Amino acid sequence: MKDKSFAQNADEREAAFEYIASGLPSESLNNPPERKRAIYGAFEARDARFDGRVYAAISSTGVYCRPVCPYHAKIENVTFYATAAETERRTTIMTIYRTEYESDLIGPLTLASDGETIVGCWFGNDRYFGYGVDGPMEPKDDLPVFDQACAWLDRYFAGEAPDPRELPLSAKATPFQLRVREAMLDIPYGATTTYGDIANRIVSETGKRSSARAVGGAVGHNPLCIIAPCHRVVGADGSLTGFGGGIDMKVKLLEHEGVDLSCFYRPKHGTAIDPASWGR
Repeated sequence: MKDKSFAQNADEREAAFEYIASGLPSESLNNPPERKRAIYGAFEARDARFDGRVYAAISSTGVYCRPVCPYHAKIENVTFYATAAETERRTTIMTIYRTEYESDLIGPLTLASDGETIVGCWFGNDRYFGYGVDGPMEPKDDLPVFDQACAWLDRYFAGEAPDPRELPLSAKATPFQLRVREAMLDIPYGATTTYGDIANRIVSETGKRSSARAVGGAVGHNPLCIIAPCHRVVGADGSLTGFGGGIDMKVKLLEHEGVDLSCFYRPKHGTAIDPASWGR
């Protein structure tokens, strides 16, 4: 592992051990961020109590390690699993699959999956298309998880308000990006929040300073468009800014959800103005 500061908080590590000892499934080992950070700290400290109970898959190298192994990796490149078999399968099978979803409202969306979870959903003109995926994506339309995601999108575009947490999501993120994602997942259908509100939430959760600008960077790089509804995040002054799909796309989605746009305005300058000029 890499950052020794994660190893210092023994209380967090103790709480994580209690969770793991209770038999948590793998999807609960990486979320919320505090738990992932504590488990990462156990690897930093080479805490032998965790050995045989949790394993780390390193996406940047395609290897995996046990808590007692001396290995260096950034926390954003680590995913924890409950069994060695699952960890080995995840590290040796690195193929990411993709399929297309057609929407009459906003055009095509590209969905990406590791075979079991959704790791990406991007607009056709997304400025950060493919963010978080290393290497090419292999076309594959018959994955059950794609069927699940497409059914979810069908409900969304039919005017329903499906819960995004119904979907198995595991898009790559730093701890900060994951906190921003969790905040976006909590924004109700048909509602909006501001970058500053999310920054304040993170401050209250962590006690560490954050800023609307930093949140804007994380929102702009959101790899789970519509599912983690970045289009519902607006400027504190009512500006419809900072959206990877462009202002027109943001307006269409908010109108679709019945948001009253009379109190918002289109910025004259900004990175979300002209998606046609971005390229991919």
